[in-house]
Amino acid sequence: ELLIYTLEKSGYFASLASDPSTAQNRAENLKELVGNLKRFQEDDADATLTDFLETVALMTDIDDLDENNDRALMMTLHSAKGLEFDTVFIIGMEEGVFPGSSAIYDPNEIEEERRLAYVGITRAKQQLYLTKARTRMLYGSTTHNQVSRFVKEIPAELLKETGVRSSGSFVVDASAFVRSNNGVGQTKKTIHISTGISRASDTFGSVDYSPGDTVIHSAFGKGLVMTVKPMGNDVLLEIAFDTVGTKKLMAKFAKLKKEG
Repeated sequence: ELLIYTLEKSGYFASLASDPSTAQNRAENLKELVGNLKRFQEDDADATLTDFLETVALMTDIDDLDENNDRALMMTLHSAKGLEFDTVFIIGMEEGVFPGSSAIYDPNEIEEERRLAYVGITRAKQQLYLTKARTRMLYGSTTHNQVSRFVKEIPAELLKETGVRSSGSFVVDASAFVRSNNGVGQTKKTIHISTGISRASDTFGSVDYSPGDTVIHSAFGKGLVMTVKPMGNDVLLEIAFDTVGTKKLMAKFAKLKKEG
């Protein structure tokens, strides 16, 4: 609530309109920050702002990369240019994420993101994992995004479905042959494409909420539903808790237990 209030009252949101070419992307970044804060608060009611900043801080020392250090390295696709790794994971291969929602209707932007996807894919020397979330909170609302067009554009002959299916989710293993760095001969590259493995713990039941319902939250305790507002593929609940006051929570991510 404080972040939203600050963005609006400071005029920062309004100031983005001064540069139309970047306004939409910057506004979406701010909305995603709001969504991240909501999710973080729902997961840990006692967390502080410092805890949040430490969690989201992305600290990589790519310039001082030690290839002999056996550890995972997190980076953006842009910063991965020129580097190669035995195993690469590219996450968020979803329509609306990669490619981003602002690029989907712009052919030039789509081509730029397609080139970026190619950069990421070719960073892998041995194994490549492409993953997609079954559901995610994006810009403050829960979404169920389709698999990225960049995954679908991989030639069918390189894909071999393993047959692992549940609730419309599946995993595909692929074997591709790509040229080695020196352009001579070929090196086998294994591509694993995961588009959301369904597990029982990931499945959210269809629960209807109404004002006056009593619910239990793992961190906030017992509360009374005050308002119910549909939002995207989810529902925003305003709940008055006995111990921590009123909170606004997304139903699918709040993991509430409904009494009665």
